[in-house]
Amino acid sequence: MQWIDVLKREVSKQGLGAVAEMMETSRAAVSQLVNGKYPGNLERMKARVEGVFFNRTVECPVAGEIPAQQCFSNQRKKPGSNPMNLRFFKACRSGCPHSQQKQQFGGEVIPTLYVSTDEPQEYNPHRTLHLLKTQATSQEGSSKDAQLTYIQLLESEVHNLAARLKTANKGD
Repeated sequence: MQWIDVLKREVSKQGLGAVAEMMETSRAAVSQLVNGKYPGNLERMKARVEGVFFNRTVECPVAGEIPAQQCFSNQRKKPGSNPMNLRFFKACRSGCPHSQQKQQFGGEVIPTLYVSTDEPQEYNPHRTLHLLKTQATSQEGSSKDAQLTYIQLLESEVHNLAARLKTANKGD
């Protein structure tokens, strides 16, 4: 099934507003896509649809393997005083192949806790949990903010695991 057909199906099931919110875009953009009148970059919108409805993941230089939709959210984060947001801001504007942002910096990406290798690694829940806790506690502000960040990171990881399980089950 083509991505546009999936988008149309989801709009008819969930409504224009709900789909636009999930894709983190405007209702007008979703409406234009569904009606074949979208004047913007279709590849970008295709990637958003795949991220939301096909559970597509990308390899982020900062956060490791994440859902594509989380990648789009991270790209819009302002650096402020948050160290993780600064890493996302810098990486997304340093030539990351998944970024929709204009390149503003050289190709150097801020170091991360994740080790990137070309070889598939066995999933280590203890290491992942440690990294998530580290990311959450690196947030400046109240402990409530850190808790909310931790919950968001855990939610993202659960989606990640679900996508991995789905892929693994297809291979069986």
